[in-house]
Amino acid sequence: MKLLRIVFTVFLFIHSILLGAFPLFGQAKVDSLLRLLAAHRQQDSLRVNLQLQIAHAYQPTDPGLAEYFATNAADLAQTLSYTPGLIEAQVIRASILARLQQYEQALALYLNALALAENNRDDVHAARIHQQLGDLYIRLGIDSLASASYQHAYALQQRLRDTSSLIHLSGALGNIRMRQLAQKPPSQRDFSQVFELFNQEFTFASMKGDSTGIADALDNMGYIYFMQGQYDKATWNFSTAFDMFQRLHQPQRIARLSYEIGDLLLAQGKYDEAENQLQKAYQMAVEQHDPFLLMRDCLKLALVKAMKNKPDEALLYQRQYEQLHDSLYSLQQSKTIAELIGQYRSQKNENLIVSLREQQQAQQHIIRRQLYWVITIGCILLLLIIIAILLWRENQLRKKHFDELQQKNQSIEITRNELEQKNKELEKLNKIKDRILSVISHDIRNPLASMEMMLELMKTGSLSMDEITHVTSSLSESLTETNNFLTNILEWSKSQMNGIHPKPTLVNIKDAVLENIRFCQWQAEKKKIQIRYDVPDRLQAYADREMLRIILRNITTNAIKFTNENGHIFIGAEKLNGMVKIWVKDDGVGIKPADRPKVFGMENFSSRGTANEIGTGLGLVLCKEMVESHGGSIWFESEENKGTTFYFTLPAQPRSTSFEN
Repeated sequence: MKLLRIVFTVFLFIHSILLGAFPLFGQAKVDSLLRLLAAHRQQDSLRVNLQLQIAHAYQPTDPGLAEYFATNAADLAQTLSYTPGLIEAQVIRASILARLQQYEQALALYLNALALAENNRDDVHAARIHQQLGDLYIRLGIDSLASASYQHAYALQQRLRDTSSLIHLSGALGNIRMRQLAQKPPSQRDFSQVFELFNQEFTFASMKGDSTGIADALDNMGYIYFMQGQYDKATWNFSTAFDMFQRLHQPQRIARLSYEIGDLLLAQGKYDEAENQLQKAYQMAVEQHDPFLLMRDCLKLALVKAMKNKPDEALLYQRQYEQLHDSLYSLQQSKTIAELIGQYRSQKNENLIVSLREQQQAQQHIIRRQLYWVITIGCILLLLIIIAILLWRENQLRKKHFDELQQKNQSIEITRNELEQKNKELEKLNKIKDRILSVISHDIRNPLASMEMMLELMKTGSLSMDEITHVTSSLSESLTETNNFLTNILEWSKSQMNGIHPKPTLVNIKDAVLENIRFCQWQAEKKKIQIRYDVPDRLQAYADREMLRIILRNITTNAIKFTNENGHIFIGAEKLNGMVKIWVKDDGVGIKPADRPKVFGMENFSSRGTANEIGTGLGLVLCKEMVESHGGSIWFESEENKGTTFYFTLPAQPRSTSFEN
């Protein structure tokens, strides 16, 4: 139970630290914490952490209650010597006092908490305190101390890899450098380091997805542009940051940006707009009880009133500025701050001396206690080392044998895979060979046998002149079909052995289409099929002329083959997105859905047309390879018993690299 309580205490403490960065806003959560505190009566570290969480929850909305619970937590932590709880309580109280403009008390608490954190080697708290001290020094107008605190915090947060804090620190250090540069003559101002800090802030915020950090970086970079006289860039940055802070509902940053935009308008000589903008910033500073921003607004309003020849109003704002300046930057305040810093440094040195003395005594006691065990542990370690060496050698030998066996197995597996791949390739080649031989033996032998028989009849003189004319026509058709058949086989075989290497030139599409129609006209007339076309006169494609002729011939003869008598075929072309699109449409039998995946493959090797025309099935396979070798594509649309349309595309102009490459 004691161990569980310790674990739960640590969990609540870590949770309380996280709540310092992300406050609880829901009243239901506050009520839940109050019920837990009422139920836990025991005066221990768990009660301290519960009080700290409640203080965090009340801090944004009710500073009085937040300070009450933080004070109670500090008293109990002091009694229990619970240093982390005491540090966190003092940090909460200091931030509340700073918010209430009780800067001296806030500074005292911050410095005391920092001494405790550094003495306890608590880098998380030390980094937070240095950062909040820097913020406080900025409000007091002490840039030198603020810069030192921010640099300490930056170094610690880099080691802790806290990107959220690095966003704020980069922007804060950049703002200090900006104020230092503003005091130098314009010729001696070097904004490169400052711009690098703001760019770093923007980068960290973008990585974290922190909209507030991004807006702050844009605001800061806009001020650099303002200082450099780049008013357009400054205006864009200020306006963008202003819109983002409005969406994020951050009135303090909106008020500051209103002041900066008014200052920018004043520098540009736009006095009416500057006066209006600075009046808005002044009103926001009054509503938010921000004396520093109010002081700056008064100074700029006095200037713009003087420029607009309103001396009475200018004098009024000048007096208000002087009153605010005197109250905020009094000599007594600076003296108090110096004394507090001196006390902190003295207390820090005393704590370090005590800590070192206690550490030295503890180390001596540990050495005396451990001396007895050194020889025994040494002997045991020596024995363990010897055993480990023996085991290591045996393991190395086993590993060596295992690696050798694994290498042999891998070599065998690679060889087996290579043999399987070669077997698959041989099987594929054998199937292609068998199909080609089957086609040649069937679809070439039959036409040749028919031609041989016709020639024999003519030779014997047993045919009349009309019959001879008819036979001659049939022989011509048969020879043309056989020639087409052999051309497809040869072209396809050549592509399989050597690949397809087009030699493109600019080809007139209309000439190619007309040549194709003349070539296929006799086949169309035989089935009383009408071939029409619509191709622009000057349409050109960058393609191999012979390959284009083969593609058109195969697609057109295929359309004739699967179109019934008295059917229609239409050939069209157009230029589209740097490519020439050509299509051949028929109103034939169409393609069955089950056969469509086979159209461009070897599975549909041979089929017959509507008039029992022969075919190899290689024509469309060859068309696909030729079109793709040009960098084009080929596809089709088909509806059964209504017809099919084949489309293909070719380049309209030469490309940067040749097809041969």
